[in-house]
Amino acid sequence: LFTQDLELRYTWVSNPPSGIGIDTLIGRTDGELFGEEAKPLIALKMQALDKEAGAQQEITLTINGVQRRFNVAVEPLRHRDGRAVGLICAAFETTRYLETEKALRSSEALYRAIVDAFDGLIYICAPDLTVEFMNRKLVERTGYCAIGEKCFSALHGLDTPCPWCRADAVFRGEK
Repeated sequence: LFTQDLELRYTWVSNPPSGIGIDTLIGRTDGELFGEEAKPLIALKMQALDKEAGAQQEITLTINGVQRRFNVAVEPLRHRDGRAVGLICAAFETTRYLETEKALRSSEALYRAIVDAFDGLIYICAPDLTVEFMNRKLVERTGYCAIGEKCFSALHGLDTPCPWCRADAVFRGEK
Protein backbone atom coordinates (compact mmCIF):
# COMPACT_ATOMS: atom_id res chain seq x y z
CA LEU A 1 0.00 0.00 0.00
CA PHE A 2 1.20 3.50 -0.73
CA THR A 3 0.01 7.04 -1.32
CA GLN A 4 1.12 9.64 -3.81
CA ASP A 5 0.42 13.34 -4.14
CA LEU A 6 -1.03 14.99 -7.26
CA GLU A 7 2.48 15.17 -8.78
CA LEU A 8 2.65 11.37 -8.29
CA ARG A 9 5.43 11.64 -5.69
CA TYR A 10 5.38 8.87 -3.11
CA THR A 11 4.25 10.27 0.24
CA TRP A 12 3.74 7.09 2.29
CA VAL A 13 4.65 3.42 1.76
CA SER A 14 3.60 0.59 4.05
CA ASN A 15 5.74 -2.24 2.72
CA PRO A 16 7.92 -1.61 -0.33
CA PRO A 17 8.80 -4.37 -2.78
CA SER A 18 11.98 -6.19 -1.84
CA GLY A 19 14.98 -4.45 -3.29
CA ILE A 20 13.60 -0.93 -2.82
CA GLY A 21 13.88 0.93 0.46
CA ILE A 22 11.21 3.30 1.73
CA ASP A 23 13.79 6.10 1.69
CA THR A 24 14.33 5.46 -2.02
CA LEU A 25 10.60 5.86 -2.74
CA ILE A 26 9.48 8.80 -0.59
CA GLY A 27 9.45 12.06 -2.53
CA ARG A 28 10.21 10.48 -5.89
CA THR A 29 8.01 9.68 -8.89
CA ASP A 30 7.66 6.44 -10.83
CA GLY A 31 9.44 8.07 -13.77
CA GLU A 32 12.42 8.93 -11.58
CA LEU A 33 12.50 5.40 -10.17
CA PHE A 34 11.76 3.27 -13.23
CA GLY A 35 12.34 5.51 -16.27
CA GLU A 36 10.55 4.69 -19.53
CA GLU A 37 9.30 1.41 -18.11
CA ALA A 38 7.02 3.38 -15.76
CA LYS A 39 4.89 4.88 -18.58
CA PRO A 40 2.03 2.32 -18.26
CA LEU A 41 2.02 2.77 -14.48
CA ILE A 42 1.93 6.57 -14.79
CA ALA A 43 -0.85 6.34 -17.39
CA LEU A 44 -2.88 4.14 -15.04
CA LYS A 45 -2.51 6.64 -12.22
CA MET A 46 -3.32 9.62 -14.43
CA GLN A 47 -6.42 7.80 -15.67
CA ALA A 48 -7.61 7.37 -12.08
CA LEU A 49 -7.03 11.06 -11.37
CA ASP A 50 -8.60 12.26 -14.64
CA LYS A 51 -11.70 10.09 -14.34
CA GLU A 52 -11.79 10.45 -10.56
CA ALA A 53 -12.37 6.69 -10.35
CA GLY A 54 -10.38 3.60 -9.53
CA ALA A 55 -8.33 1.72 -12.07
CA GLN A 56 -6.39 -1.55 -12.08
CA GLN A 57 -3.76 -3.11 -14.32
CA GLU A 58 -0.93 -5.66 -14.48
CA ILE A 59 2.39 -3.81 -14.69
CA THR A 60 5.93 -5.09 -15.33
CA LEU A 61 8.82 -3.26 -13.67
CA THR A 62 12.51 -4.04 -13.50
CA ILE A 63 13.83 -3.85 -9.96
CA ASN A 64 17.53 -4.45 -9.40
CA GLY A 65 17.83 -5.98 -12.87
CA VAL A 66 14.93 -8.44 -12.40
CA GLN A 67 11.62 -8.11 -14.22
CA ARG A 68 8.72 -8.34 -11.79
CA ARG A 69 4.95 -8.30 -12.34
CA PHE A 70 2.52 -6.38 -10.16
CA ASN A 71 -1.23 -6.08 -10.08
CA VAL A 72 -1.71 -2.39 -9.28
CA ALA A 73 -4.99 -0.85 -8.14
CA VAL A 74 -5.28 2.91 -7.72
CA GLU A 75 -8.01 5.15 -6.31
CA PRO A 76 -8.12 8.92 -5.92
CA LEU A 77 -7.29 9.94 -2.37
CA ARG A 78 -9.84 12.57 -1.41
CA HIS A 79 -9.94 15.43 1.04
CA ARG A 80 -13.08 15.51 3.18
CA ASP A 81 -14.52 18.13 0.79
CA GLY A 82 -14.38 15.51 -2.01
CA ARG A 83 -11.54 16.88 -4.13
CA ALA A 84 -8.69 14.56 -5.09
CA VAL A 85 -5.46 15.31 -3.23
CA GLY A 86 -3.50 12.33 -4.49
CA LEU A 87 -3.77 8.60 -4.93
CA ILE A 88 -4.00 5.61 -2.66
CA CYS A 89 -2.59 2.52 -4.32
CA ALA A 90 -2.21 -1.18 -3.69
CA ALA A 91 0.40 -3.20 -5.54
CA PHE A 92 0.43 -6.98 -5.27
CA GLU A 93 3.40 -8.77 -6.78
CA THR A 94 2.26 -11.61 -9.04
CA THR A 95 5.66 -12.70 -10.39
CA ARG A 96 5.87 -15.90 -8.32
CA TYR A 97 2.25 -16.78 -9.05
CA LEU A 98 2.82 -16.41 -12.79
CA GLU A 99 5.99 -18.53 -12.58
CA THR A 100 4.13 -21.16 -10.56
CA GLU A 101 1.26 -21.15 -13.04
CA LYS A 102 3.71 -21.60 -15.93
CA ALA A 103 5.41 -24.52 -14.12
CA LEU A 104 2.01 -26.06 -13.39
CA ARG A 105 0.99 -25.82 -17.06
CA SER A 106 4.28 -27.44 -18.05
CA SER A 107 3.83 -30.21 -15.49
CA GLU A 108 0.24 -30.78 -16.61
CA ALA A 109 1.34 -31.02 -20.25
CA LEU A 110 3.98 -33.61 -19.30
CA TYR A 111 1.44 -35.58 -17.22
CA ARG A 112 -1.09 -35.49 -20.05
CA ALA A 113 1.54 -36.63 -22.58
CA ILE A 114 2.52 -39.57 -20.34
CA VAL A 115 -1.10 -40.60 -19.70
CA ASP A 116 -2.06 -40.23 -23.36
CA ALA A 117 0.97 -42.26 -24.49
CA PHE A 118 0.19 -45.08 -22.04
CA ASP A 119 -1.25 -48.04 -23.91
CA GLY A 120 -3.46 -49.20 -21.03
CA LEU A 121 -6.84 -47.98 -19.85
CA ILE A 122 -6.99 -45.36 -17.09
CA TYR A 123 -9.93 -43.75 -15.40
CA ILE A 124 -10.49 -41.90 -12.13
CA CYS A 125 -13.71 -42.07 -10.12
CA ALA A 126 -15.07 -39.91 -7.33
CA PRO A 127 -16.20 -41.61 -4.10
CA ASP A 128 -19.74 -41.76 -5.51
CA LEU A 129 -18.32 -43.75 -8.50
CA THR A 130 -18.76 -40.89 -10.95
CA VAL A 131 -16.10 -40.93 -13.67
CA GLU A 132 -13.90 -37.82 -13.35
CA PHE A 133 -11.19 -38.67 -15.89
CA MET A 134 -10.65 -41.08 -18.78
CA ASN A 135 -7.45 -41.40 -20.79
CA ARG A 136 -7.56 -41.25 -24.57
CA LYS A 137 -7.24 -45.04 -24.96
CA LEU A 138 -10.30 -45.65 -22.77
CA VAL A 139 -12.33 -43.06 -24.65
CA GLU A 140 -11.34 -44.77 -27.91
CA ARG A 141 -12.26 -48.20 -26.54
CA THR A 142 -15.66 -47.16 -25.16
CA GLY A 143 -16.40 -44.90 -28.11
CA TYR A 144 -17.25 -41.87 -25.97
CA CYS A 145 -16.18 -39.83 -22.97
CA ALA A 146 -18.14 -40.94 -19.90
CA ILE A 147 -17.03 -38.17 -17.54
CA GLY A 148 -19.90 -37.40 -15.17
CA GLU A 149 -21.46 -40.85 -15.50
CA LYS A 150 -21.32 -43.75 -13.04
CA CYS A 151 -18.38 -46.03 -13.88
CA PHE A 152 -20.32 -49.30 -13.47
CA SER A 153 -22.91 -48.10 -16.00
CA ALA A 154 -20.61 -46.37 -18.50
CA LEU A 155 -17.81 -48.96 -18.52
CA HIS A 156 -19.64 -52.23 -17.76
CA GLY A 157 -23.30 -51.61 -18.62
CA LEU A 158 -24.45 -52.43 -15.07
CA ASP A 159 -27.21 -50.81 -13.02
CA THR A 160 -25.40 -51.20 -9.69
CA PRO A 161 -21.74 -51.10 -8.63
CA CYS A 162 -19.64 -53.97 -9.97
CA PRO A 163 -19.44 -57.00 -7.64
CA TRP A 164 -15.62 -56.89 -7.90
CA CYS A 165 -15.40 -53.14 -7.15
CA ARG A 166 -12.86 -52.18 -4.46
CA ALA A 167 -13.51 -48.43 -4.62
CA ASP A 168 -14.86 -48.24 -1.05
CA ALA A 169 -11.69 -49.88 0.27
CA VAL A 170 -9.48 -47.60 -1.81
CA PHE A 171 -11.29 -44.49 -0.56
CA ARG A 172 -10.77 -45.74 3.01
CA GLY A 173 -7.02 -45.85 2.27
CA GLU A 174 -6.65 -49.59 1.76
CA LYS A 175 -4.61 -51.04 -1.07
